[in-house]
Amino acid sequence: MCTVQIGIIDSGQGGKSFSAHIERMFRKHTKCEVIIDYFADTENFPYGNKSKKELELLTERNICYLAERGNTHIVIACNTASIATTEVVSRLEKKYKVSITPITKVLNIQRHSFSTSKKVLVIATDFTIRSRYYKHLLKVAHDKITVRQLSLQQLVRYVEEDAIHMAKKEVSLLAHFMHGEGFDGLVLGCTHYSYIYDMFKEWLRDIHIFDPSYETARHILLQHRCAFVSTSV
Repeated sequence: MCTVQIGIIDSGQGGKSFSAHIERMFRKHTKCEVIIDYFADTENFPYGNKSKKELELLTERNICYLAERGNTHIVIACNTASIATTEVVSRLEKKYKVSITPITKVLNIQRHSFSTSKKVLVIATDFTIRSRYYKHLLKVAHDKITVRQLSLQQLVRYVEEDAIHMAKKEVSLLAHFMHGEGFDGLVLGCTHYSYIYDMFKEWLRDIHIFDPSYETARHILLQHRCAFVSTSV
C-alpha cells in the first residue's frame, strides 16, 4: 500500500472540512493510505483582517514548518492566505522543495460550473473581498454574469468558536437576503463556511453552491490517478 502525506494550513478549524473530504475520497477511490498533517494557526486567527505582507510572512513560516515535518504536498486551505500568496507560491515551492496547492486555484479551473448562473454572491473575509479575486475570475469567465461580494467576517468567528446558534442565525439572514435579491449562485470564499456547508444547503436548496474545499480535495485526488481503484470521482 502506498502512502500519501499532505500538509494542510488554515487560520483555524475551517480547513478540517477539506481534510475530511481528502480522507473520505482517498479511502473510497484509491489504494493509498493518506496521512493528514493539519496545522491550525489559531495563534494568529483571524487572517481576514491582516495585511498582504503579514499573510505572506505567516504562510511562508507555516509552509516551512510543514515541509520540515516531511510533507511534500502542502495545501493552503485558507482562502485569505491563498490569495495573499498567489505571487510567491512558485518561489516557495522551489525554496522548500514542496508542491503547494492554494485552495483558490480550483475556481480558476472550474469557473465553468457557473455557466448557467445569472447572479452570483461571493461571501468571504474582509481581505478576500477587498482583493476582488473571485469576482474577477467569475467575470472573466462569464462576462454577462452579475457578481456581488459580501464580507461575513463575523460568521468566521462564530464557526471557529463553535457558536452554532449564532452561525445559524447569520446563515438564515443571508438566505433571506439572497432569495430577496434573486441570487442563483453562491461561492463559499472561506473554508470556515465550508465547515458548515450542510447549514448553507439547508437554507439555500435552490441555489448552486461552490465549495472550494470539496473541489480542491477532488483536484488533489485526481493528481494521484495511479493509485485509483475507482474511476468514478
